[in-house]
Amino acid sequence: MDIEQLKLFVDLAHVKNFTRAGRNNFLTQPAVSRRIQQLEAELGARLFERSRRRVLLSENGRLFLPYARDVLARLEEARQQMQESEKKPVGRLRLAASPSIGLYMLPSYLRKFIRLYPKIELHVEYDLPDNIYSKIAGGEIDLGVVAYPVGKPEVVTLPFVTDTIVLICGPKHPFAKRPNVHLQDLHGQPFVLLPERVPTGKAIRQALRRMGVKLEVRMEYDNFELIKRTVELGATLSLVPRGVVDTEIRSNTLRCVKVSDFHFNRPMAIIYRKRRILTTPMRALIGVLNPAEAAQVARKAL
Repeated sequence: MDIEQLKLFVDLAHVKNFTRAGRNNFLTQPAVSRRIQQLEAELGARLFERSRRRVLLSENGRLFLPYARDVLARLEEARQQMQESEKKPVGRLRLAASPSIGLYMLPSYLRKFIRLYPKIELHVEYDLPDNIYSKIAGGEIDLGVVAYPVGKPEVVTLPFVTDTIVLICGPKHPFAKRPNVHLQDLHGQPFVLLPERVPTGKAIRQALRRMGVKLEVRMEYDNFELIKRTVELGATLSLVPRGVVDTEIRSNTLRCVKVSDFHFNRPMAIIYRKRRILTTPMRALIGVLNPAEAAQVARKAL
């Protein structure tokens, strides 16, 4: 038994004519007769009393008709509810992000998401990238946002945004008065950096090694706030994503110094488990984080 059979049965009960029922459902008269016979065989009862002039419901047909109408009505109600849900999605969404992304890059996007989709329950956690990949693969979270994404066979990667790595110093540091510096000027300067176990810290160090620059690293912190507070004291420099220091640059507690021969970006990406069904809340957040990519995802889901 399928929905088309039920719809055809209800239509035939209304018009009482095989030819007219077929015309309404884009079927030939023999096709209507065949489908009704299949429905009767499945139910084990005759639904119509047939004559040359018209078709009338049998006793069993009259008994079955309200149930068929109720099924069709409930399906239409469900369809309308789902369409409404697409307009105002509801549900739960679990998101994990690297701490620096969650604290500095995501807040404006999440505020927009909450404003647009107030009925979605959003749970956000901060974790190290390796843990985020593991949780994505294990189905513990729905979406992740990481820097320097790693290609993994079980994970889909979508672009998010790209930030620029910049040199920062305190307002009283000698570099603060210079319009720009060169990589060679960094030799021997004391630095505070992210540790190499953090993807951004690893990427910065690898880029400098390729350029033949060896920094004098005095301290390592896996927390940008500690790095910024240390640099503010004036004795050290650091290389950090620009988005991390926007507030301090505007308030003049830190200076951003241009390195004329160093241009290095920090790509960030949205990740989720391959071959999983994207829920409406997942598609909604992807749409906020990357509208162009969301359109591609939606087309693939059809």
